[in-house]
Amino acid sequence: MLFLLDANMPYSAKELFGDPHEVLHVRDLRMQDAQDLDIAAWAKQHKSALITRDFDFANKLNFPPELYFASLY
Repeated sequence: MLFLLDANMPYSAKELFGDPHEVLHVRDLRMQDAQDLDIAAWAKQHKSALITRDFDFANKLNFPPELYFASLY
C-alpha cells in the first residue's frame, strides 16, 4: 500500500512505516507548497492513503469520502 505524508507531518515519520508499505512525503514530490486539492488529487490518482494533521481534509463538503480511494485489507 502507498502512503502519502502531508507537509504538516515530519519527514522522519517515513521511518515508522515498514515493508511492505511504500511511503512518500509531499517533499519527495516537490509538493510541499501545494494546495490541499492538488495533494488530494495526487493521492486519489495514485490510490494512496493520505496521512495528515490538517483538519481541512476532515471537511466532508470539500473532500467527500466516497470520491476518494478506499482500501480494506
